[in-house]
Amino acid sequence: MRLTPVILGMVLTGCGDKDEADSGSSSDDTATETDGWGYASAEPATLSSGECPDMSSSGETTSFLSSDEERTVTTIFPASPDSDTKVVFFFHGLMDSSHGSPSGVFASSFGMQDIADELNAIIILPESNVWELLGFSFYLWDVEDGTFDNDVTLYDDLRTCVHEQFAPNMDKVFSMGFSGGGLFTTVITSQRGDTLAAAVEMSGGADIETGFLDGVVAPYATSAASVPVYLTSGGETDVWPSTQLVIVDFESGTDTLAANLAADGHFVVRCKHTSGHTVTNADYSAAWDFVESHEYGQPSPYETNGIGDWSSWCEIVE
Repeated sequence: MRLTPVILGMVLTGCGDKDEADSGSSSDDTATETDGWGYASAEPATLSSGECPDMSSSGETTSFLSSDEERTVTTIFPASPDSDTKVVFFFHGLMDSSHGSPSGVFASSFGMQDIADELNAIIILPESNVWELLGFSFYLWDVEDGTFDNDVTLYDDLRTCVHEQFAPNMDKVFSMGFSGGGLFTTVITSQRGDTLAAAVEMSGGADIETGFLDGVVAPYATSAASVPVYLTSGGETDVWPSTQLVIVDFESGTDTLAANLAADGHFVVRCKHTSGHTVTNADYSAAWDFVESHEYGQPSPYETNGIGDWSSWCEIVE
């Protein structure tokens, strides 16, 4: 794949120029035993508030009730979704609330419609709630330990709604996120690993101490199932909000997450660039290649076939 994101001014700060990665890997045909609903992954959850968003128009941003509060989501899908269509949850990063809807902004800026068409994928971009902190107003996922139940339920609700409205392949559901969305992907992988074929984090991490929140950010927990995970970070300048005031160190947090995942037996590809807190072209292309290659309950083809050209900036965590 050759997909290049448009850089978001306050969210992404640069774009690398590494060569695109190509693993040369192929899908594994190993059969996986399914449960009573026809898939190996966990059955859909009961809707928390009894309703689904309108998902009838690709690219439309709509609202619905989840955990009895109004939530927002943008849904993007190919022209003719079918029973083998995959589902990708993309969790946005921190964004100033004055810049508009983060799900809509990320959908447009990251070329999601082209990706949906090319990969036969339904892309779900949920929207976090707004934080009011230190005089600032911004969108951010509830990633502090003990605070994220409603956001996890939002994921559950949307997974159920996608199943009901599109009938895609529920063994090809993926979680992907950048920055704060990467941190929330840690939460989803820990809490809902039995729903995921694989997970991708670009500048995420786990067990991060911020110094101004009571609990750790993106607490790691052992997942109910094995999840292949692709992790990237941008070196010593991959921090937030700045190198002069480091509250979140994504490089260190990603190292912590990689070690925890590997210790729990997950297959982990750990990649590093030197472009700071951003998504490089190589990151973005490799992330979608990783998504294309996995299905729930089957071994990662990268574990079998290796990581190919990615070996210049990635490694398999042992």
